Amino acid sequence: MSFDQESMLEHFIPVDISDLISGLLAELDLPEEEKRLFKQFCKIFLALYHAHFFTKLQSLKHNYLPFSPDRTTLLLQTHSNEALQVMQNTLIEEIKGIITKANYRPIGQEELNQALSETSPYGLDLSIDFDDFDEIHLYYRGWASRTEQKRSWRTFFLTPETIEIPIYRRLFLVLKLKPTKKKAVSASFFSDPKAFVLDKWRQLFQMQMSQEGDNSVIYLKLFKDIPRADLEMLFPNTRVEMRRLDKVKIGVGGGGGVIGGIFTVVSKLARAAHPAAIVLAVASFMGLMWRQAGKVLSSRNRYLSALAKSLYFHNLDNNLGVLSNLIEMAEEEECKEAILAYGFLLHKKHQGCSAHQLDRLIEDHLQKLYGVEVDFEMSDGIRKLSEAGLIEETPDHLIKPCSLNDALLRLDQEWDGLFSFEKCSA
Repeated sequence: MSFDQESMLEHFIPVDISDLISGLLAELDLPEEEKRLFKQFCKIFLALYHAHFFTKLQSLKHNYLPFSPDRTTLLLQTHSNEALQVMQNTLIEEIKGIITKANYRPIGQEELNQALSETSPYGLDLSIDFDDFDEIHLYYRGWASRTEQKRSWRTFFLTPETIEIPIYRRLFLVLKLKPTKKKAVSASFFSDPKAFVLDKWRQLFQMQMSQEGDNSVIYLKLFKDIPRADLEMLFPNTRVEMRRLDKVKIGVGGGGGVIGGIFTVVSKLARAAHPAAIVLAVASFMGLMWRQAGKVLSSRNRYLSALAKSLYFHNLDNNLGVLSNLIEMAEEEECKEAILAYGFLLHKKHQGCSAHQLDRLIEDHLQKLYGVEVDFEMSDGIRKLSEAGLIEETPDHLIKPCSLNDALLRLDQEWDGLFSFEKCSA
């Protein structure tokens, strides 16, 4: 990943919640009655958190509605540009809070620059203009590396060599385009053809992507197993560029053919006296030029096909569906942390346990039982238990849990409070 990130442990616990509970029951030395009560505790705790996060999901969906590109319902209220900006900032902060609870990490500018400077393992050279976007936010969860066999010039393309490709297991992307502004193109075609074409292309891209000038649209994307060197392919304005080797191959083949065609045409014109022969010679030369141009277009189309296939298999969800995915992941991670913390506190209920000791116990448990190394987010787990009134701290800073019977009673009362109502008098 980035320069020192390979040695960084993540908060993400890559174990399913049901397997985590089963592992706890098998590992902890609890009497059978307490194991039965602990199962009930986990059941009601999961139900409570599901209800809490469902409420958050409904709020997120409501706040995202004015910015959704896939909206099918009526937008009954109009907002000023200033109000939309405030709503956008609020939405982005809410999404950041949820993505953090799901134990995603932001991709910083340094890591992004490093990724963009690498050559794609698919053999693509990609470029992107970040000036087209008003907001860009990238987060990942889980990273790994896979090995592939590639032939390269180092072995004269004879013997394949093994290369390691770092990948993001999950990648979350937030995009918002800059407002489309109709303005005159700064450069003229004759003074600076390249700048003229790029400006025209950018204006066309913005109009197509912002839904006929609607600059309030925010795109949410969720991907899996994205190679670090292919981050550019996630953006809608990615330009595919020819690799240097392919440019040489086409240049040598095409250049040689064009030069040969020029000499052939010149020789034929020198000998030709009939106008039909001259026309035929010129037509042959134009056909040769068209064939070489076709080779270039064919190469680019092959690259675009590889790009489309890779995105097809890596895309998990888009826009409104991403919010549901993030809420589900955040809910599961929050529950894992709290249940692990409470389970090990029960194991040490008589003598109590410091936060540091509890942190080491849980990390050692995950390493021993599942072979995974994580940086357990102890403060978050303790906070959730404290908010629910399930633990207490002694004067000497030891943490002790309430009994399972008391915990079940408090959770049951909280559940009843979620759906309280007042009876109408007759």
